Amino acid sequence: MPTLSVVAPLFNEEGNVAELVRRLRAAADGAPGIDGYETARIIRGASAEWVPIIFISARDASGDVEEGIGAGGDDYLIKPCAPQILEAKILSM
Repeated sequence: MPTLSVVAPLFNEEGNVAELVRRLRAAADGAPGIDGYETARIIRGASAEWVPIIFISARDASGDVEEGIGAGGDDYLIKPCAPQILEAKILSM
């Protein structure tokens, strides 16, 4: 399981969270065991500032939604998702 020592080098010099997320997702694409849930856990553990996390997934079982929220997600939308709904969720955060 990745730890802060693994994630810390992914921050840029300013500690930019958006850059962390971009790099973490790129790293996760090639790393077995790092999925969206684990990415959310890492972001929550590594960032001192609040970062909104909205899962958008085709996985629609109640356990998937529960895991996403439990991992630190603020919301969980099931694909296909209307762009207006996603926009409303983003604006509300």
